[in-house]
Amino acid sequence: SERNEAMDALKKEMIVAFAGAYEPNDVAEAFEYQVKSELRAMVLNEGRRADGRDYTTIRPIACETGLLPRAHGSGLFTRGETQVLTIATLGMPNESQTIDSLSTEDEKRFMHHYNFPPYSVGEARSSRGPGRREIGHGALAERALAEVIPDSSEFPYTIRLVSEVMSSNGSTSMASVCGSTLALMDAGVPIKAPVAGVAMGLITEGAKSAILTDIIGMEDFLGDMDFKVAGSAAGITALQLDLKLQGVAPDLLHKAMMQAKQARLFILDKMLQVMPEPRADISSFAPRITVIKIDPEKIGALIGPGGKNVRKLQEEFSVKVDIEEDGTVFIASTNREGTMMAVERIRGMTESPKLGAIYTGKVVRIEDFGAFVELAPGEDGMVHKSQLADFPVNNVRDVVKLGDEVMVMVTGIDDGGKIRLSRQAVIEGWTVEEAQARDRGPRGGGERGGERGRGRDDRGGRGRDGDRGGRGGGGYRPKLVKGDLVLREGDEVGFLPPVSGGAKSLDRENARKARKPRKVLASRKKIIRGDSRDSRMNKDALITRKPLDLAALIKRVAFPGAGAIITFSGVVRDNAHGKAVKHLEYEAYPEMAEATMRE
Repeated sequence: SERNEAMDALKKEMIVAFAGAYEPNDVAEAFEYQVKSELRAMVLNEGRRADGRDYTTIRPIACETGLLPRAHGSGLFTRGETQVLTIATLGMPNESQTIDSLSTEDEKRFMHHYNFPPYSVGEARSSRGPGRREIGHGALAERALAEVIPDSSEFPYTIRLVSEVMSSNGSTSMASVCGSTLALMDAGVPIKAPVAGVAMGLITEGAKSAILTDIIGMEDFLGDMDFKVAGSAAGITALQLDLKLQGVAPDLLHKAMMQAKQARLFILDKMLQVMPEPRADISSFAPRITVIKIDPEKIGALIGPGGKNVRKLQEEFSVKVDIEEDGTVFIASTNREGTMMAVERIRGMTESPKLGAIYTGKVVRIEDFGAFVELAPGEDGMVHKSQLADFPVNNVRDVVKLGDEVMVMVTGIDDGGKIRLSRQAVIEGWTVEEAQARDRGPRGGGERGGERGRGRDDRGGRGRDGDRGGRGGGGYRPKLVKGDLVLREGDEVGFLPPVSGGAKSLDRENARKARKPRKVLASRKKIIRGDSRDSRMNKDALITRKPLDLAALIKRVAFPGAGAIITFSGVVRDNAHGKAVKHLEYEAYPEMAEATMRE
């Protein structure tokens, strides 16, 4: 400043004037002593400070935010010749600072760093990193702000503030508190309250004393106290007291506190005129964190061997994924669409399939009767070809290929955990109830790890609503409870003719050798339509125009040495052999089962 330059010029002039009589250092020391005495006397006797202010006047204040548009948040606070620029950066939870000390705190998610470069006081020298003074000032400002930082459950980001002192003439640590508050609000951090700080001074001689608000560097040098007070409108969050006296009277300290409160409220008012509240949203350049909870037992499946699954997620969707031991998962990205896709993928990988839920899965296996879709690592289900599209499908490979991603709805989960899926339900926009009602394909059908027992020709007939049915065979077969179903007009009925050898020839090989089937039944299409030519069918096959009890149907169709295939609109309900309801027929008579389904 001009005042400092004038005083330096006067000091040099005195050294030259007394050259030869006194050592330059002695002259300089005498000069400093005299300046200090005169200024202290001026303050105590005239009530006037070195820059012309009275005891309580605060230097002119200017505030600005958003200076650095690419940064997540920035705030510039100027008070007289003291100016601090603070930059806010938001990061993932796993980017918090690890604390290796005797403290119980092992990590820190809010950090404030303070830099005091030489140019801020007009000096040109090398910068060798922060010293004890810089570390202490940064810690003081961090303590002042820590109380208003939102909890991680509300705002799960790691927050780092860096205060760069651009110019210094007293109380840069308190200026960094003000600049940090502006930067936090500019970054969209929902702080509990804005915080400001001010440095108070004290000059005392005998019975006279003066408490000074917002001291400058010279007053810090010539005064007896440097008392830094920071806080919000509701109260104090940090204090630091430097004394050159043996002690200070309680009444003086109380007066200093009250005077600091008025100054703090004045500064807060100036700050709030520029930034009344935190921004409603974070910067478009900041990572947007979405928090979800998963079953802790599924963490291993999400991470994958050697972190394979997590790395794939991060690379595929350009996100960062952080997983806590309690199952909390943080997904962050500047791309909201990528975040949402990653969330959907993680939910699919970790949640147990739910009835009616829609998933995007990969086709991992194709059979003649349908496709197997992987919903999550180690978790897949089967889409029967009757549920693969909104049109009849003869060849599954015409619709999907290995590796294709398809959206499917879970329409059934049996007691063994086998999952039945429908792609048609997603295409048509059906509810799960509608999907189940329209699912005319066979239950089971050789799911992974299940039974096969399929005939050579997997083709089924069409139900009244046009759905393609089928036999399937093996896999899941719902247990039939006699009397729980009623056969109505349009329902399909088929049967296996008797074989020579009677009920003793139930094994597959003997049945194949001894089989002498009667003529193949009439077309299933005719049965569905109720065609008059149905009269040509074998007398043991049955179609009716009135409700019929299923138990009665089994008694009429099934007899020793024969098996019955009972199909309702394309859904295989069960098989019957003899008088008992058993699950033998598809295993023992696969070729005969096929014969009943052929045109």
